[in-house]
Amino acid sequence: MLSAKKFVIIVPITPFGEIILYRGKRGWELPGGSIEEGETPEEAATRELFEECGIRVSKDELIFIGTLRDREGEGYIFSLLIDRNISLNERARAFRKLPMNDLAYPIHETLALVNAAITKILPRRGDVRGGPKKSKNSGDR
Repeated sequence: MLSAKKFVIIVPITPFGEIILYRGKRGWELPGGSIEEGETPEEAATRELFEECGIRVSKDELIFIGTLRDREGEGYIFSLLIDRNISLNERARAFRKLPMNDLAYPIHETLALVNAAITKILPRRGDVRGGPKKSKNSGDR
């Protein structure tokens, strides 16, 4: 019996609520891919994020969202808040609105992953509409 394929999906989010997608062969998609032999899900996520978007992060920056089982195998879903100036490679782009007609996977699947990530990440870090909230003590009144 063959073992189920294991894969990762990463939902990178900017402080302004933009979602980072990359242009694959099938259209715009969330970064992710197969977990290679001997690799942890976190290692696969950091590798895939760099390969597909040009973003280097440490495993500690990833936030585990959950697992996903489908006909292809078992997936580990991660997200992270990209809260610094980043340079994306030529295949990646930050979207304020998802390109609904040019997504690689069905919109309901993509939106479910994005929603789970935003719900878990943004309440901790600031308001999606205006970026990170300023501290009352920051002197920026």
